Amino acid sequence: MRLLVTGATGFVGSHVVRAALGRGHEVVAVVRSRARAAALGGGPGLRLVEADLIDGETMRRAAAGASADVALHLAWTIGPDYFDSPASLACVEGSLALLRGLIDTGCPRVVFAGTHLELAASDHDMDEASPVAPRGLYAVCKDALRRIADARLALLDTSFAWARLFNLYGPGQPEWALVSSVVRHLLDGRRCPLTHGEQHRAFLHVRDAADALLAVSESSVRGVVHVGSGEVVTVRGLAERIGAQLHRTELLAFGARAPSPGDAPRVVASTTRLREAVGFQPRVGLDDGLRETIEWWRARSKGAA
Repeated sequence: MRLLVTGATGFVGSHVVRAALGRGHEVVAVVRSRARAAALGGGPGLRLVEADLIDGETMRRAAAGASADVALHLAWTIGPDYFDSPASLACVEGSLALLRGLIDTGCPRVVFAGTHLELAASDHDMDEASPVAPRGLYAVCKDALRRIADARLALLDTSFAWARLFNLYGPGQPEWALVSSVVRHLLDGRRCPLTHGEQHRAFLHVRDAADALLAVSESSVRGVVHVGSGEVVTVRGLAERIGAQLHRTELLAFGARAPSPGDAPRVVASTTRLREAVGFQPRVGLDDGLRETIEWWRARSKGAA
């Protein structure tokens, strides 16, 4: 199929593009700059289109010119202060412009990426019917986009899915993210300040996330689908696994930081629908995924040196 991917050079998008090309799909990769697209590897099945999510007209034209069978929208402005960043407002505007372009060209299937932060805090695994109570401006904007896209595309009978992502990690993730931050601190021999670490999470390797997003895109499943892992661990346990692999657990400073506003006690996805309706199960175990992430950061550190 011909797959339109926005955010194609991002943490998740770059893995999606490479996986899609490996499956023989044609990929129209929407990138902010061609200079950042070298890591995608190129090839006869890849076409690059320059467009910026905060420039809605370029996104609309990119969508209208792609003639895609499926559109997978991953682009969003994100950083260490993403939780309440007003940049998300511009991302909603750009996403709606993209949606107009997809409608204009008659794209038959649309998949947008959401976030677990859309959901109310819970002591149990979160399934697709869990209460929605967005935490922070980022999540409010994501939830608003889901509601608008769902209502608009339902009038057109376009196949629409909302892939809600939970706790990703892996090679290429920014340094401010939890796993990357712990790995970098320990590789550098620096004290790593952490919260108490009693939060429960289930971390999903980015390669599994990319494969899951492609599986959702290739399926006919509509509505919300949770994309996550069932391998539950505490944040303390996660950091200690990284410390054990690097033999530097003494650098882990639990309790040195206060939890952030969106740091719920438990964030674990129910993946029943992903497994039964989409037919996907994660393949990368946590220890193997952490080892791969450590080696990626080790190579990057050596290259910088």
